[in-house]
Amino acid sequence: MNEIYLTNETSGISPAEVEKCMDELLAQYPGLKKVLIIPPDFTRCYSYAGELTQVLYKKLSPSATVHVMPALGTHMAMDAEEKEKMFGRVIPEEAFLVHHWQTDTISIGKVPQEVIEEISGGLYSTDIEVEVNEKLIHGGYDLILSIGQVVPHEVVGQQHFLDGKLPLVYIQTVTTLKDEEICLNGLYTGPSRKPFELAVELSGRLNICHVERRAKKLVTYLDPYELKTTWVGNKGIYRTRMAVADGGDLIILAPGVKAFGENEEMDNMTRTYGYKGRDYVLKLFNEGAFENRIMAAAHLIQGSSDGRFHITYCTRPENLSKEEIESVGYQWMDYEEAASLYNPDTLHDGWNTLDNGEEIYFVKTPALGLWKVD
Repeated sequence: MNEIYLTNETSGISPAEVEKCMDELLAQYPGLKKVLIIPPDFTRCYSYAGELTQVLYKKLSPSATVHVMPALGTHMAMDAEEKEKMFGRVIPEEAFLVHHWQTDTISIGKVPQEVIEEISGGLYSTDIEVEVNEKLIHGGYDLILSIGQVVPHEVVGQQHFLDGKLPLVYIQTVTTLKDEEICLNGLYTGPSRKPFELAVELSGRLNICHVERRAKKLVTYLDPYELKTTWVGNKGIYRTRMAVADGGDLIILAPGVKAFGENEEMDNMTRTYGYKGRDYVLKLFNEGAFENRIMAAAHLIQGSSDGRFHITYCTRPENLSKEEIESVGYQWMDYEEAASLYNPDTLHDGWNTLDNGEEIYFVKTPALGLWKVD
């Protein structure tokens, strides 16, 4: 197909340009009978994927069977409120498919041990199974549209398993917030790796925030509608950790966080082992503590400061109590008390000086970037 690349770093790409792009894309696939759209879930609500999914569903559904399967990964399924907020009322409930990551995936290959050893610096040495939802392989789809936000992240996909084997087209977005509204700055569409590479280049300019010095105190906010567990809320840690000073404080305002894991199994694992550092978790992992739940060990590692700085989770005690937060290795503060000191409604992104003269660095939306000191 003719790939389509749109970039507007300043004012953003307009809805009319988005419509034209999707028309040009679909014109290259006439006669479609069955289509699968894979957008991210609500934890990527700033991705513009909800708007794109609505546009595509409207264009495709009159003549084709269209299913929408949010890419949950290990996250919990989207509820009705999240679906409405992200996809409007455009997509009927019966069109949604749920990805049950523990029961309906199939293997498509392995990442070899030598590759894992190289990229982990020798810390991890084994093959890793690569699995996808079986509907991608056996669903009988004429076209699979993978909509994804490209933003600095701790994991990326591999090109070795799907290239040329599925009717797969990527729709990659790069977004920012402009006056509290999502601004679509990049839209790259095609079956090759090029859309991802172009999106990475733009995201590197727009989504990596270069801070001139590390903050002794960094405060970040987790939107209660977007982030309800530490499993997803810990982007407040791994997106900001490089901007926190040694011995400093990371304060996480988490009014909606009610659990550690996205399901009971992962919640129990977090409560059992806690966020207590890489070496601690690797030792447990090598002793077989996590069985085949590699992602649980990885999550616990990236949710720790490794003792370099202090992490304080500010929750409502009826959601997660002081005792629960402290049991997994964090410090705790009551959300209302913390919000009176660090009001997320009045602080602005970047450096702030509080009434008491204290200087803090504030990150309102950790999902949209990566903060680092050069």
